[in-house]
Amino acid sequence: MVRPRAVVAAVLLLALPLKAAELLQWPCQRALVTRAATNMPPYAYLDGRRQLTGYRVELLQQVFKRLNCPLQIRTDVPWKRSLLLLQSGELDLMVNSSKTPERERFAYFSASVEDEYVALYQLKKPRGGIKLTSLAQAFSGHYNIGLIRGNHYGTELNQRLQDEAIAGHLVEAIDKPALYQMLLRQRVDFYLDYYPNGLFALRDERLDHRIEHVPASLQHIGTSHYMFSKQSVTAAFVRAFDAEFARMQVDGTVAALRERYNLQP
Repeated sequence: MVRPRAVVAAVLLLALPLKAAELLQWPCQRALVTRAATNMPPYAYLDGRRQLTGYRVELLQQVFKRLNCPLQIRTDVPWKRSLLLLQSGELDLMVNSSKTPERERFAYFSASVEDEYVALYQLKKPRGGIKLTSLAQAFSGHYNIGLIRGNHYGTELNQRLQDEAIAGHLVEAIDKPALYQMLLRQRVDFYLDYYPNGLFALRDERLDHRIEHVPASLQHIGTSHYMFSKQSVTAAFVRAFDAEFARMQVDGTVAALRERYNLQP
C-alpha cells in the first residue's frame, strides 16, 4: 500500500562519489541508486530544459512511486563501470539488462520487460557498395565491425564474436559517439547496435541521413530485465518490484507510456 506522505525523488546526480549501500529490505528504508544514459531517446535523454526524461526513466519512476521508494538516478556512470559498481553494491539497480549466467552470480533479475534486437548499421552510401543478405554474412572475415565494449548482444552472438577468425575484425568503442566516428571515418564497415534503440540515437544526433541499419541483419537476442545487486537489494524487494510492474501492465500504465513515446507494441 502506498502511504499518503510518499515522496519519490528522481535525482540527477553528477560527479558525486558512490558508496556501498546497506542491504535494502522491503518496505524501503532508503533510496535506491541507479544510472541512466542521457543520449538514448526516446528511452533516456535530456529534454529542452536539460531534465532527464524518457520512456524507461518515467517507467522506473512510476514503479518506485507506487512502491513508495525514493529513487536516485545518476548520469555520470558509463555502462561498463556500472556493472562493476552493481557487483559491489555501490549501484542498486540497472535498467534494460540482458540476463546471463555470469551476471546471475552477482545480480537478481526482474521479470522480462522488453524484447531485444540487434542489427548492423552502415553508411547510407557504403564503401564498395556492400550489400548484406544476413547478419552471418558480415562475419565472413571480410569486414571490420565496431561494437561497444562490455555490451551483451545475446548468448549465441556473443559466443560467435569470440571466434578467433572474427575477433580479429572487431573494433571496440567506449560509447555510441565513438562508434559513429569509426564508421564515418571508415575504420569499420559496420557497427553492431541495438534496434530500434540505435535508430532513435542516430536521429537524436542528426546522423540518420548518413547512417542506416541493415534490415537483413536484424536478429532477436532475447529479453531485457531490470538487474538488482545482490550486495545491496534483497530477493524480497525484487519480488515486490515485479508484482507492481505486473499491475502496471494490467492497468494500462505501461501501454500509455509506450504510446506517449511513440514506441510500437
